[in-house]
Amino acid sequence: MKYLWIILLLFTFSFADDHKEEHHHYYSKDLSYLNLSHEQQKGIKKVLKEYRKKLKLYREFKKDTIRSKQKLFEQDNFNQKALIDLDIRLVERAAQIEAGLLSNIHQALTKEQRALFIKHIDEWEIE
Repeated sequence: MKYLWIILLLFTFSFADDHKEEHHHYYSKDLSYLNLSHEQQKGIKKVLKEYRKKLKLYREFKKDTIRSKQKLFEQDNFNQKALIDLDIRLVERAAQIEAGLLSNIHQALTKEQRALFIKHIDEWEIE
């Protein structure tokens, strides 16, 4: 029995995860890898606060758009142009919010930080 515990212990250590600094865990929309200065943190915090407000309004707009699409579909005659118009407005609104956010983040970051940020830029897309 003693040997079984020793083998299990060795087996556990052999498959333990190696936590090197360059392989740190990354969380979605986490900017800690950018090593922001205190001033940058304050600016980004303000930008993200405004972004959350706009995102909340966007989600309400998206719900309204989905309701409008449902009403269109329930009608006897399907209006394809109206559906396309609803989708275009939704995509345009999301693109405007995303572009504004990225513009503000771009202004706050240094060139080196931007190079790091673009590796995770897809996380900031509005869906």
